[in-house]
Amino acid sequence: MENIVREVSAEIYSDKCIDIESIVGNDNVYFYKNYPEGISNYNIRRVSLLEVLQDRSNVSDDVGGGMLIVYSLMKIKQFYNLHVLPSFDIKGQFSYSRETDDGDSKRVRTSFGRIMRRQYKITPDIIKDDVLAKINDILLQSIWNMQNMAKEVKGKDILAAYESYTGESCMSGDCSRYVELYAKNPDKVSLIITENEDGDCISKALLWRNDNDELILDRVYFASNKHMDSQAIISYAKQKGANVAYNSYSGRIDEGLGQVTLDITGCSYLPYMDTFRYAGSCKTGTDLKYYATFYNDDKVFGSLFHCSSTEGHDGIHDCQECGKTSVNNDNCCFYCGAYDDTCEDEDQDW
Repeated sequence: MENIVREVSAEIYSDKCIDIESIVGNDNVYFYKNYPEGISNYNIRRVSLLEVLQDRSNVSDDVGGGMLIVYSLMKIKQFYNLHVLPSFDIKGQFSYSRETDDGDSKRVRTSFGRIMRRQYKITPDIIKDDVLAKINDILLQSIWNMQNMAKEVKGKDILAAYESYTGESCMSGDCSRYVELYAKNPDKVSLIITENEDGDCISKALLWRNDNDELILDRVYFASNKHMDSQAIISYAKQKGANVAYNSYSGRIDEGLGQVTLDITGCSYLPYMDTFRYAGSCKTGTDLKYYATFYNDDKVFGSLFHCSSTEGHDGIHDCQECGKTSVNNDNCCFYCGAYDDTCEDEDQDW
């Protein structure tokens, strides 16, 4: 491998149009890439690293050359199979392993420089110590940028974040009014976000505290090319001890996430939900407020309302007979069974 490293670096430093295939052969570049199943959020983590190494527009020639060497070597089978990734758990650390069955807990976690020196066999005569240190600083500032680190918001700040979100989301912009339920329950739900320089939300994920006092990270959303910001959200959630999905970018279908009981008093809409999307089991609290319980499994409790409307479904029923508020599948009061025939008219007002 040492010879491969030297040949690649020699072509880069000679300002040639690098042709990796001619150095290592097509089978070592265009090979079947085996994505490890035991590593959480593998693709996003790898893209985060590659994006930084690709952007060499504002660095000196020697640093840019070093970044190009690393980026080029990462395409080659022998080095690709190390699956070098930034760590979600410790700022500035990277992990690697040649065993594709190794999950995060079994992978070696160390510094970027040590991986380059010991695993990639990049010696100081190829990339000098000071240049390697600068590359490390660029990775540190880009992947774990303190200005883009995640923060947690609650209450009305959740509505503001949904309203300003710059990515694609059915509950953003004018539809942010549909998430009033989240703002009303700051003890049960918060939103982890990152923002751009204008203060707009560019990545977000709900953080639930279920009825067993366990933290659950919901699906992570991020605007175009904001992979590193989405990683900051996952890192934040892990540091808080939250249950984080193997793939944080799809809806949670895990069993055993418990249930979340929310105050629905005065709420008009039920938002689209990814995880705790099945609502029912209503009750009146000792505080005279009305509550509904939300589940991530529709089999755990009888007939449940499915919170799957992208237009803010009016599934909350204010009964004209008994005066109580509940959630129900067929516009019937959960408490007295009275049917509300005004719901269709309300739906048409959207």
